[in-house]
Amino acid sequence: MSNKTQRREPRINISLPVTLQLPDGELAYEIANASHRGIFIACPQPLPLRKLVRFSTQLSEDEEPLQMLGLVAHTVNPAEARESGKAAGMGVQLYSVGRDTRARWRTFISEKYENDPSVRDLARAQNLPRVSLHLRAMEQLQTFAGRDLQSGNIYVRTANLHPVDTAVICAVVHPQTGQIFDIEAHVTAVKEAPRRERGMRLEFVEFDAQERAQFEAFVRGNAEA
Repeated sequence: MSNKTQRREPRINISLPVTLQLPDGELAYEIANASHRGIFIACPQPLPLRKLVRFSTQLSEDEEPLQMLGLVAHTVNPAEARESGKAAGMGVQLYSVGRDTRARWRTFISEKYENDPSVRDLARAQNLPRVSLHLRAMEQLQTFAGRDLQSGNIYVRTANLHPVDTAVICAVVHPQTGQIFDIEAHVTAVKEAPRRERGMRLEFVEFDAQERAQFEAFVRGNAEA
């Protein structure tokens, strides 16, 4: 589940050769993990934050290398790596890549997501339409937890309607902490008029035991929900 700071696209562990193209020459390293929007390059001396870097990577032996441009978004220096047990290197946000390059990269990462159950569902969820459910008081959250979830559905007033049978994410906003808990749902009915009652009925996907525990922690205001 998620809060406002936990919506980053999931990263997939991969091993791809990468060549940094610097003004004074080229350096060969390895991409350790990646998403549609960024990569982490394992290297002993990361470049400075916010530095633009050109690089190329080979997705497969029978394809032309991808030429890409990125911005250094975060770094792990050797000292930090020793303390944390993580690899030294730098996270690079993909920046200004062409349409064909973007399509090849997204296809490659999407295929990796589909082959990894640990991130597949999260990646799919992040691509679903989102419907916000703002609960203004703890009493409303308790009612939602005790009545609406047990019944398995809720009517949400919203101007952004989706067709019946559309899969969506119902983003429940905690009235006190501002945390957001994502619940997968399906649209079962749509009401377009009158305008003040415009909205959709959502049917929730059933929780498993872990999700139930996470939701209960969310209701309590636990920061780790």
